[in-house]
Amino acid sequence: DILLPPIGQDDYWVVKLQPEALTTSIFENDIGIVLYPNPANNFIYINNIKNIVIDNITIYDINGRLIKELNEGQTYNPINISMLSQGLYIVIINLEDRILKHKFFKN
Repeated sequence: DILLPPIGQDDYWVVKLQPEALTTSIFENDIGIVLYPNPANNFIYINNIKNIVIDNITIYDINGRLIKELNEGQTYNPINISMLSQGLYIVIINLEDRILKHKFFKN
């Protein structure tokens, strides 16, 4: 997230995000969850290297609207995103002891 300090009442910022500026093609973390590809076309994949229990996965659009939810026991590989419009989305992966957040761009 980008936080900009207020400078004056009439000041505003325009930030243009490009897919290549968001991340590399693979999102990894210290516990072995890999989300790829980024940017994505029709599907995203989660590689759960250490077989950690995933409670649920949610996808939100950039305005915070819930787009898709996958609960424990539902198949999450691949996650079909073909119905999404082009743009920036947020994936939240809820684990037993932490929450992982990642942004991806849908082509």
